[in-house]
Amino acid sequence: MNIHGITQFDTANGLGIGTVLWVSGCEHHCLNCHNPQTWDRKSGRYFDHTGKDLDFLLKTLEPDYISRLTISGGDPLHTFNRWTVGFVLNAVKQVHPEVKTWLYTGYEWEQAKDIIKPFAYALDYLVDGRFIESLKDLNLPYRGSSNQHIIDVKTGNIVDFSK
Repeated sequence: MNIHGITQFDTANGLGIGTVLWVSGCEHHCLNCHNPQTWDRKSGRYFDHTGKDLDFLLKTLEPDYISRLTISGGDPLHTFNRWTVGFVLNAVKQVHPEVKTWLYTGYEWEQAKDIIKPFAYALDYLVDGRFIESLKDLNLPYRGSSNQHIIDVKTGNIVDFSK
């Protein structure tokens, strides 16, 4: 899997202060996507999931004030990302079980829930659906358009963080 980077101290891509892992590869190609540079799965650089990159990612989650890891991109559920994303989520939950894990995908929940089955136990929230420009709403927390939902993976229920 390739990545475009790791962002620390993020407050925009999930509840609380967290780290974001930006993966490469997306087949959705949403109009006015804010990360079109991540569409090509070969863009960015290789993510060493068994060495220094994973170690660094886990280290960013150590401070008490860090409450979240978000995996975004690109699409973490792109065919070429799924295995490594599952590996990373498992490692995070083993080392930092208190950290909430978020994943953004262009897939809708009905399709995504089948894709994430092998690692759903390690995922807390999934933001589903393609970004749709005509449904763009800057007032929605943690998503860009009104068709997208924040789903509690354990229950399958939509969560509303605006309240």
